[in-house]
Amino acid sequence: MAKKKSNPFAMVVRSAPRAPKMPNIIVRAPAAAKKHKGGHRRSVGKGSMQKRVVAAGVGGAALGFLEKQFPNLPVVPLLGKKGVILIGAFFLAKQKGTMGTIAADVAVATAAIAGYELGSTGKVTGLAAQI
Repeated sequence: MAKKKSNPFAMVVRSAPRAPKMPNIIVRAPAAAKKHKGGHRRSVGKGSMQKRVVAAGVGGAALGFLEKQFPNLPVVPLLGKKGVILIGAFFLAKQKGTMGTIAADVAVATAAIAGYELGSTGKVTGLAAQI
């Protein structure tokens, strides 16, 4: 085989390594500070004072009506008649609609009245026998 001839125009050029390309400098006006957005709170369980007072009054009236209409309600020791009405109203309050709302009012009013009687006289009206 014949020897290849080298290219007479080819040259080896050696240079210093290039510096990395500098990034472009961008000048902008300063951005406004981010505005903090407050979280929105839901007003669950909050009602006006007037609605709560009226609801307690309706519950108390319903409690008096129930005690008048059913004078021989069963009496549970330590709970009395009001405790039996409270337990019944508590379970009825889980229903949807008007009946559940009225039962919830009765439960709140009954608990308040029974607590008042227990605190003032030391017993709840209608107890079978004090233990």
